[in-house]
Amino acid sequence: MDILLEQNVGRVVGLNDTGTRQAMAAVGEWTITHADQIESHLASLVKPDNSEISISLKDIKTLDTSGVWLLLKLSKRWQKDNVRVTFVDVKAEHKILLEAISDAAQEIQAHNVPVPSKVGLLERCLGLISDGVSDVKRILSLLGALMAACARRITGLFLGALGKKPENGQVFRFPALFTHMMKTGLTAVPIICLMTFLIGAIMAQQGAYQLSFFGADVMAVDLVGVLITRDLGVVLTAIMVSGRSGSAYTAEIGSMKMREEIDALKVIGLDPVDVLLFPRILALIIIMPLLTVVANYSALLGAQVALWVYIDLSWELFLQRTRDAIPLTYFMMGIIKAPFMALIIGLIAMSEGLKVEGSSESLSHHTTVAVVKSIFMVIVVDGIFAVISASLGY
Repeated sequence: MDILLEQNVGRVVGLNDTGTRQAMAAVGEWTITHADQIESHLASLVKPDNSEISISLKDIKTLDTSGVWLLLKLSKRWQKDNVRVTFVDVKAEHKILLEAISDAAQEIQAHNVPVPSKVGLLERCLGLISDGVSDVKRILSLLGALMAACARRITGLFLGALGKKPENGQVFRFPALFTHMMKTGLTAVPIICLMTFLIGAIMAQQGAYQLSFFGADVMAVDLVGVLITRDLGVVLTAIMVSGRSGSAYTAEIGSMKMREEIDALKVIGLDPVDVLLFPRILALIIIMPLLTVVANYSALLGAQVALWVYIDLSWELFLQRTRDAIPLTYFMMGIIKAPFMALIIGLIAMSEGLKVEGSSESLSHHTTVAVVKSIFMVIVVDGIFAVISASLGY
């Protein structure tokens, strides 16, 4: 109270003492503009000797959220010292704000996050490990069901070739397969072409810039060609498919589970794996290599345009160096990864979709988790293939 304050800065002044009760008044402007000065002033106030204090708010000129928060902070500090604090003479326009901030403060105190202990961290780590093991079991179980469905379809094709009628579960649902191939592949071509074109152009420009210090800017063709065909083309495609088709699969399956449509399929004697899961994952496995080829050519086209503009590299020289730098082995290494990445993306998307419970919050959570897990596993799979190819000498 003894510190110097500007005339309009909010402060608490003493009025009088009546037995065990002390009267004080808050005056001035209690706003965020003067919050630092007010807080320093309140910190300088000593604990009162009286057991009850009434603080009059009628002389407050301006009061905002920060001012109310500081008044409540002072009240809470003194209450810890067994001093009862009451606010009196509250103006009508201030009363609403005071009650709202007081209620909000109580909710915040009720939802205080406990400080994590070492035991809590250990439990959380064990929980994550347990969830990971459960996910692996669920995905392996789903993979087994898909392989069984695939075996039934192959059996049905053989029976059809022999002139025999396959059973209902052995029928290959070509309309569903082609529909999902179109949704997953054809409609994704424009965005994949655009993204890979830009990335290829950026890589080529940056590569040419850095290599120009060594007089080897034309080697940017080799750099971009090898990176795109071996790794980046398929990885970028898989990431975009994860975000686009993988999330869509999770949302579709999750919505069906929320509306109990999957249970309805079981009731009428249809296997959800045959009807819902198998056509989607098979479409993804078929379409991913094709999208990877599109992404590779689009990225190389972007690099070609960028180098033509940036270092005036002729299109004939670009094609010649690309042909010399990229053997068929590199190209095939990128394509071979695509079906495995598609299988991983599909399994994770379906698994998370089947875990959805009956709320939109659960649906959005599992959709997000599916995308994150898919992108992580795509990078892991690419790393595994890189180790294998290095060990084989490619």
